[in-house]
Amino acid sequence: MLTLYGNEALHAYCRSIYGNKKLLLTEQVYTDTQASVPDGATVGGNIQISQNADFILLGFGFSWPSGLASLPVGKLLFSDSGSGEQFMSRAAYLSNCATQQSLAFQRSLHYPRFIGGNSSVSYTYTNESGGHNNNITVSIVGFNVREYA
Repeated sequence: MLTLYGNEALHAYCRSIYGNKKLLLTEQVYTDTQASVPDGATVGGNIQISQNADFILLGFGFSWPSGLASLPVGKLLFSDSGSGEQFMSRAAYLSNCATQQSLAFQRSLHYPRFIGGNSSVSYTYTNESGGHNNNITVSIVGFNVREYA
């Protein structure tokens, strides 16, 4: 799934939230790394959002050590800890929800999602690859929004 939002569409989305205020939009990738995930194990983590900016989520990323030739098999589930809202109804396979490390900055959601500042996004990752995964990185991709006074 690859959805590209033009600059005008992203600015229109921000205007629907903030009105016509002056805003600074800065691309941002927040990450969390899991050192070791055995086959069949489920691990979780939290990705903290900056306290001085809101975050507009455009997609999820997943990276792994370069020794693995292809995307490991596994599932991810993301939730906004501030609102308690899940971003998907149940865990989705990596190939369906996350961009791969070898591809350029992508936006993988059908529409942007607002996450308030000083919040966090929690995730669970289930390894179904048949082997041990070391040093995997889970990311949320989007941009920070700061309001000018």
